[in-house]
Amino acid sequence: MEMEKDNKNIKQCPLCEKHCSLSNLACMRGRQLFDDSDDLFHLMRRCGHVLYHSQEQNNGQGRIIHILSVRGSISQHELQEILNIQPGSLSEIVGKLEAKGYLTKERDEKDQRKMILKVTALGRRSPEEKAYLKCREELFQSLNENEQKEMKKLLRKLLNDWLKIEERTNDKND
Repeated sequence: MEMEKDNKNIKQCPLCEKHCSLSNLACMRGRQLFDDSDDLFHLMRRCGHVLYHSQEQNNGQGRIIHILSVRGSISQHELQEILNIQPGSLSEIVGKLEAKGYLTKERDEKDQRKMILKVTALGRRSPEEKAYLKCREELFQSLNENEQKEMKKLLRKLLNDWLKIEERTNDKND
């Protein structure tokens, strides 16, 4: 209901480059976001769409620093797989973060071909990570702590069931 109220105050699509009018949506992003269907599947798709695009905007430096902060250290190849970006793009971002003193790169002692990335103390306090964390927090600020816990519980239940279904489907295909 709150999102519907917010949507009524918006006159142009904030997701496309053309900022088309909501009365005449030309972009698929806008059509997906502003579809008024109350169907659970559709609502989940819309939420996923917003989450995806909010992360797309924060897919760079802040997200990398956060991943390194959580993991401690990680190979550049593993990070590339997590982010699902091209090696050259990641190398460019890593180079910028290293130049700022936010991370270090070292050769893996066991496999000299691998580069291991580690966040520095300066990186943990960087404006990029703070912005990334703030964005994540803002996405769920309309839910109180109990609602967030309940939502996590329900999402875990759905995810576990979906993974079991996927596993059974894969077993049948093998």
